[in-house]
Amino acid sequence: MSYVTFKEIGKKYPNAQDYTVENFNIEIEQGEFIVFVGPSGCGKSTTLRMIAGLEEISKGEIIIDDTVVNDVHPKDRDIAMVFQNYALYPHMSVYNNIAFGLKIQKIDKVEIEKKVIWAAEILGLTNLLKRKPKDLSGGQRQRVALGRAIVRNPKVFLMDEPLSNLDAKLRVSMRNEITKLHRDLNATTIYVTHDQVEAMTMADRIVVLKDGLIQQIGTPMELYRNPINKFVGSFIGTPQMNFLNAEITENELIIGKELKLNLDEGLSKKLNGTKNVIIGIRPENSRQERLMLETYPEKIIRKKIINIEKMGSENHVYIDFLGAEFVIKANSQQEMKVGDEIEFILDLNKCHFFDVDTEKRIF
Repeated sequence: MSYVTFKEIGKKYPNAQDYTVENFNIEIEQGEFIVFVGPSGCGKSTTLRMIAGLEEISKGEIIIDDTVVNDVHPKDRDIAMVFQNYALYPHMSVYNNIAFGLKIQKIDKVEIEKKVIWAAEILGLTNLLKRKPKDLSGGQRQRVALGRAIVRNPKVFLMDEPLSNLDAKLRVSMRNEITKLHRDLNATTIYVTHDQVEAMTMADRIVVLKDGLIQQIGTPMELYRNPINKFVGSFIGTPQMNFLNAEITENELIIGKELKLNLDEGLSKKLNGTKNVIIGIRPENSRQERLMLETYPEKIIRKKIINIEKMGSENHVYIDFLGAEFVIKANSQQEMKVGDEIEFILDLNKCHFFDVDTEKRIF
């Protein structure tokens, strides 16, 4: 039996023509770390707020631990929420911020102290318990917000873009801390973000949303390897997947009416009857190894470099590929500069093929 269940959940605001969230169905197991990811306005935060009881559910049911919570007051749902803006009480010390929810529940002072000290030790806040929020860094404030949530030992943790106010280095650090905390507590966690890197590195499963509809649910690698449509393919993976329109004639793939690539028998069979496709090519699947280039000289593509992003261990090389911006991952040891010509081969066996009309993945 799943621990949190969404059954045909929908949200429609008054005077709105369309649903903000519709046909939302998922079963979450106890102890899972689930991430809702998608662009701004896709409905991920609205869905989280419906779980918390901060938004009314227009249709469907949310079930937590066998109880339908549609009409249950937020304070009685036994959930803890961590917000983007920390939501700390500025006049209270770290200790009192963490303890506040327990005091409201009229828990014994000795028990409160035990829980606060336990949380502070886990989150590295022991030496900061007497400080006020104004005396803390962004990362420390976020740890206080986490501490306030974990001392309650709720049935479900809800996290609404908790790292978006932090700088890049601190986001990486806090990402690791939240993941470790989840492993230690084995707590059911639903986490909202627009950042696919957070989703890929933290989630047991990811729910990809667009325009209020679930596009795909799966593990990070399932979504990376087998995106159900072009949108998921573009959203998961960094840099994002390249897309090229192509025509298929017999055993050839024709891109932009000038580039012709032979299709092997296996690909020809899979594409049998398909005339036009969108090819999805991840930046790491444009091959530049010298052995590959020497073995298949007839497949070499040569293009001028229009920009280079130096990432340290690798370079992201941008080219104009028949009018479309196209990015290639290249070894940073390879000497190159803007204006140079780069040679590469498209590994068609690792490409994704999408239907031109529906944008659904063919294979």
